[in-house]
Amino acid sequence: MNDESGMPYWEQQYQRMLSWAERIDKYYEGFEITTPLKARHIRDDLLSFFMNAHHIKDWIGNDPSNPITKREVQVKIDENSELVLCMDLCNGGKHLVYDDHRSAKDPSFGVGHLRANFGGENQGIALTSQEILLNDGSVLEAKELVEKIISQWDIVINDLGLQFTSPTIPT
Repeated sequence: MNDESGMPYWEQQYQRMLSWAERIDKYYEGFEITTPLKARHIRDDLLSFFMNAHHIKDWIGNDPSNPITKREVQVKIDENSELVLCMDLCNGGKHLVYDDHRSAKDPSFGVGHLRANFGGENQGIALTSQEILLNDGSVLEAKELVEKIISQWDIVINDLGLQFTSPTIPT
């Protein structure tokens, strides 16, 4: 059925996705000035979130604790614009050249904006926005997309009839 945690494998992957979302939240909450930060760290963590979020599909489809196939999950993904963007960001980050964008939006990372506070007790740096650029000229805020992806996975998991065995980590 599952490993020693008693949690289905697909749910373990869902929890990993939430862990990456928590990590991203910390950038927005801020961190001490002494923390070494490079723009690539933010993008790497976002990319890791998108990869872990998208691969819930494989974990559901390969988990012997349920009869659901990857194809059934893919149908649900294809019906959801946020999960399709997540898939495109995941696959675009894994391949040097990726031409099979299902969203037809060719999403990519844009500019990230930081806020610095050098006075008072709460000295530090926080991410205020990280752009996701779409080829139609529109711009999405990464944090909002992360939250929508989590929400959409909750809906898909419910629609597939899967049950969580443990409380989810709030994001």
